[in-house]
Amino acid sequence: MRIVKPYRLIYGFLVVCFAFLVITCERDILNPEQNKLTRTVLYDIMKEWYLWYETMPDVNPDDYHSLNALLDDLRYSPTDRWSYVMSTEEYDRYYGQGEYIGHGVGLIGDMGGSLWTGWVYIDSPAENQGVVRGWQILSINGENITNETNLDSLLGDNEVGVVNSFTFRKPGGQTINLDIEKQIVDINSVLYSDIINLNDTKVGYLVYQHFLVTSVEELDAVFKEFQDNQIDDIIVDLRYNPGGQVDVAQHLGSLIAGEYAIKRDFVILEYNDQKSERNLTRPFLDVEYMITPTPERVFFITTTRSASASELVINGLMGLTGLTRPFEIFLVGDDTHGKPFGSIGPGTSIQP
Repeated sequence: MRIVKPYRLIYGFLVVCFAFLVITCERDILNPEQNKLTRTVLYDIMKEWYLWYETMPDVNPDDYHSLNALLDDLRYSPTDRWSYVMSTEEYDRYYGQGEYIGHGVGLIGDMGGSLWTGWVYIDSPAENQGVVRGWQILSINGENITNETNLDSLLGDNEVGVVNSFTFRKPGGQTINLDIEKQIVDINSVLYSDIINLNDTKVGYLVYQHFLVTSVEELDAVFKEFQDNQIDDIIVDLRYNPGGQVDVAQHLGSLIAGEYAIKRDFVILEYNDQKSERNLTRPFLDVEYMITPTPERVFFITTTRSASASELVINGLMGLTGLTRPFEIFLVGDDTHGKPFGSIGPGTSIQP
């Protein structure tokens, strides 16, 4: 899917289909009596719930040495680029509690093979050692960074206490060596916000990275400030945002759209034809800190990393195609990732 200009939008809202399950290795979320995910259970679940279940080959799950090996053969390639297996603990920690085990720095690669610090979380191990956005990572554990570098392997296990040695180059050219330990990091989804005065226009600027349950309070705090300052336009920077929870996307869309959109359709959620009774429409909500009056212009800054719930917010707002929509929408940057699909995780939380 490609995000297109408002006048090219055909359907008025993003159709989110439940393409796959975020399966846990501890329990089957759709069958609470099943306390361990086996290859047979994974196969049976996908036969029932997978969006492209009709494309799945008939295989013997016991012929595979791991869950991931089985999933690789069952996945509908190349369309499905997102199905994966993760533990309940990891899922709950990240999406429910807004934390993960790591250094607290986002690593962004460029086309030339260089690696940069794209963001640093507040009070993380990296920030506490002075790391800031915009430093180049020259090497990790003595291995120079190239296009061929396997970061997952190089950075080691995601366990508290794992230490990695980084060589950074600051924008002024100075190099610095730091040993940074992995710890539990609290994710601040709002990386930056500001109110910019341009001539007689007040512009609210938000850099937003993850649609997590814990980020609703962060969004409300920012939009309260926008509301108190009566901003005219808003810029939502989604360059580093890979998505997250539908509920939170619905909340952000409602904060932006304001009173005009209340109870209008925000998104339609569709399952496969075996589960069509679960299909539903979610509306824009009446939320406390919505921008009032509605902004005149909404700008989204995007890259190919802007995915899923990020695209959902953009499409949900573009879908307000009534004759009196009070704001214009502008897209700045690259085409977005293209992921109009979602998943069901532990506790049946919906995540696009």
